[in-house]
Amino acid sequence: MVDMKNPALVVLLCAACTLILDGFDIQAAGFAAPALVADLGIERAALGPALAASLVGMAIGAAGIGALGDRWGRRNSLILSTALFGAATLLAATATSVMTLALWRLITGIGLGGALTTATALIAEFAPSRYRSLAIGGIQVGVPVGGMTGAALAAELMPVHGWRSVFLVGGALPLLAAAVMYFVLPESPRFLAVRTQSAPKETIFSPQLRWDTAIVSLAFLTNMYAVYAFFSWAPLVLTSLGFELVTAVKGAFVFNVAGIAGVIAISWLITHFGSRRPLAASALVGAAALAWLAWFADGLPALMGGIAVAGAATFVAVLCVRRQIIAWRLLPEPAPGTAESSVPDTRTADGSLRTPGPSYPRRR
Repeated sequence: MVDMKNPALVVLLCAACTLILDGFDIQAAGFAAPALVADLGIERAALGPALAASLVGMAIGAAGIGALGDRWGRRNSLILSTALFGAATLLAATATSVMTLALWRLITGIGLGGALTTATALIAEFAPSRYRSLAIGGIQVGVPVGGMTGAALAAELMPVHGWRSVFLVGGALPLLAAAVMYFVLPESPRFLAVRTQSAPKETIFSPQLRWDTAIVSLAFLTNMYAVYAFFSWAPLVLTSLGFELVTAVKGAFVFNVAGIAGVIAISWLITHFGSRRPLAASALVGAAALAWLAWFADGLPALMGGIAVAGAATFVAVLCVRRQIIAWRLLPEPAPGTAESSVPDTRTADGSLRTPGPSYPRRR
């Protein structure tokens, strides 16, 4: 039985549940895309605005609701984000045109981006220093778990109940989760004590960190583009190659399962050896897998193999980048007149990125 009096455990469960549902709803349009094209009588390319709208919304939500969390509280922001993407996903089931669907997916994306950012920040603030990297890595598995679950459900639901059933399930569950979190989710004690612990812009763009900031930002943008391109387009591309709908949705399933395996395998290594080398290695492997899929893969086994390698590599890269972003959120505020001295070194002896702030180096 879960000890609901343990706030850290409650936060872990709520954050993990949110990210699982986030992963489901991020990919819901991708799962439904082949059936949507047929039902609406449109060309595949015409679905582009609806698939892209959620990504635009995620950027807005991550920046807007993420900043709101610094002022209004992580708890309230997480509940709001979850309810928002649940309600918008539910309403997407009523769409009768691409533009209507794009509007609901834009609002869905705002909630998804806010939930992803806030849940990760909340677990980072609750996790003990020595387990912070493992906790962040652990809950990041929630996104591919949600995608894997969604792919399995979509493969069963759509042939019988149509594409709208995916949005109905994907909308109802987050609304239920938001209602439960309203009664059980505690606020971050770090937020209550200080109200904001985000690293100031002067710090992340200081001479010591600005190169890392630029590289991490570029890595984040390129990896998120790769991940969400797969989320949105993989089933549609596979059906265009002549595969059945169920087989195409299973491509998304393989992508997510491989992502789970990659994140679990790399979390321990990142904790002990830093994130720089795993990030570089995963980026190279991911690029090679994408090149294989684009030019050399022929036949279902080769395609699924390439999708699996790409899934593992891209999810590992996203974990490495997100770990560093969360680390910078936890940078201590510089004391007046000592901003330079308060910025900790972000590299280990071998040059790997490591978490600055209270957890690295570990205090004895």
